[in-house]
Order: sequence, then C-alpha cells, then structure tokens
Amino acid sequence: MTTNYGVIRVKKLKSAGSVRSSAQHNLRERETPNANPELTPENVTLGAKTSGEVMHSLKKKLSEAVEANGGKKLRRDAVLAVEVLVTHSPTATGKIDSNEYFRD
Repeated sequence: MTTNYGVIRVKKLKSAGSVRSSAQHNLRERETPNANPELTPENVTLGAKTSGEVMHSLKKKLSEAVEANGGKKLRRDAVLAVEVLVTHSPTATGKIDSNEYFRD
C-alpha cells in the first residue's frame, strides 16, 4: 500500500542575493543538478516568470515598505521574502489533478 502526502516547505529569505539565487534556481535559470529537465515543463510558478521580474517586484515592494514606514530603513535582519514550495508525493503524480490540488 502506497501513502500519498502533501509537502509544504517555507523558507525565510533575508537578503536580495538569497532571493535572486532562489528565483534563479526555482525558475531553472541556473544549473539545477537535482532536477529532472524532462519534468521542468510540468512545474507551475505563480507570479514572476524570471528572476529579473522577481527582483523588480522585490525592489518595488521594499520601496513601498520604507515609504509606508515614514522613510525608515528596514532592519538589517529583516525577512525580505518568504519562499513557499507546495508539492505532493511522487507516488501521487498522475493520480491527481494538480490544478485541483492547488485550488484546494
């Protein structure tokens, strides 16, 4: 008997470099040895489609946050972004409708 399960991973990103690096990895703009390139087209990404778009959005949001805070700079150790990975067990692949899974 096979058990299917959901996977949710949440990671704080505290620097622009870590946001850029994460975006490049997730959007396959850099070598990603642990990813099967044949399955990459099945990935679903919500929002920005390139790391450049991610960084543009980050800069805009940070500027808005500083402005909303009366011009005060953010703390040095502030969390700039939160990366959320949502997936399901490999054994469930093909047995469920991914769009329905994510809507639920």
